[in-house]
Amino acid sequence: MGRSRRKSGEVAEKILSVLSADPNRRISIQDISKEANITWETVRRYLELLAKLGVLRMSTEDNKQYYQKIRPMESDTLFSIPLSEEHKDIIRKVYGSIKSICTTSCKDRTLSKTLVQKIAVEFVEKRYPNIPRGWYLYGQLLLLPFETEESYPNSLTDKEDIRYLRSICTEYISFSDNIYKVRRHQYEKNNKRVYLVKEDLYYKLAYSDLRTSINKNKSRQLLNEFAVSLDRKESNTTILAIIEYFCSGTLAILRHGDDKLLEKAKPAIIEAFDAVWHLVATNELNESLKKFYDEVLLHDYFDERIRTLQDMALEALDGLEDYEPKFELPVNETTEKLKSLMGSARELSAEEKKEREKEIEGSDASDITRIFGLD
Repeated sequence: MGRSRRKSGEVAEKILSVLSADPNRRISIQDISKEANITWETVRRYLELLAKLGVLRMSTEDNKQYYQKIRPMESDTLFSIPLSEEHKDIIRKVYGSIKSICTTSCKDRTLSKTLVQKIAVEFVEKRYPNIPRGWYLYGQLLLLPFETEESYPNSLTDKEDIRYLRSICTEYISFSDNIYKVRRHQYEKNNKRVYLVKEDLYYKLAYSDLRTSINKNKSRQLLNEFAVSLDRKESNTTILAIIEYFCSGTLAILRHGDDKLLEKAKPAIIEAFDAVWHLVATNELNESLKKFYDEVLLHDYFDERIRTLQDMALEALDGLEDYEPKFELPVNETTEKLKSLMGSARELSAEEKKEREKEIEGSDASDITRIFGLD
């Protein structure tokens, strides 16, 4: 009996759980495959991806490869990107001041990492603009994370700093009971279209019934918006192609899939969107950090990571293809003409080209549009 198909995230989690059981143990692909109950080829592919991301260490002994999970890095910054001690000290004081200001207002509610980061990054952008910050999965953030368990005993002392920080805290605290609103507030203030569309699209795909016409049409509208929400640059052509691949595939499922197929395809759509967004957000972080760091340094931290995320996104999209409806073109005069036009790859003579042009002119454009689902 064949093994059931797992989601990409589940496969990686299963492999990491085997490696995490004993951090000091070096383990072969064969042993991981056996203990995780995942095929050897799948394990090999994921180990290569995880090693490129810096999660695993690979070594060779007697012509056999072994893998070991790397212990948490000593660096306390996102992706271990360097940050000066001076900047770390300021950020910690900002966190300490936010905790002091917000604790009373939020009463018994625990300050979320998202809320504190949104307040802190907006304050730093205005008062300490040289401190590195960037846009990532859930918006703009500082490279030194906020830890809810840490005390942050020191605070800001400048009166203007405290006054401005208090005003931001007051603004964001009104959303403190809803993380979605906290994120959206930041996106709207910064006019980050791609993040706003991402929020709406994910909510619609994940939490609505895609079988209803109203949700199906809204999802199609958001997919079209998502496909054009990123600025087109020479450096992101591959990412844009992956976005368009996801959007076109999902649109095909929504347009031509019946209720049963839509229900089955939904988890694969969400998984693919998550993979695509991780890729987009990582590239956004890389781009936004370019004004703080040398591009050569960023190359070391991001290029391999982005290539790996591209591979993961394409793998998820391959899984999405399994749900794209397969349908035959209707047999009629128009499709027969189309088939004849597409049937030959050789260069046509001048006389043949004129004949083909007459055939195309004689075809009803509305029929062609309808056949290919472009209406």
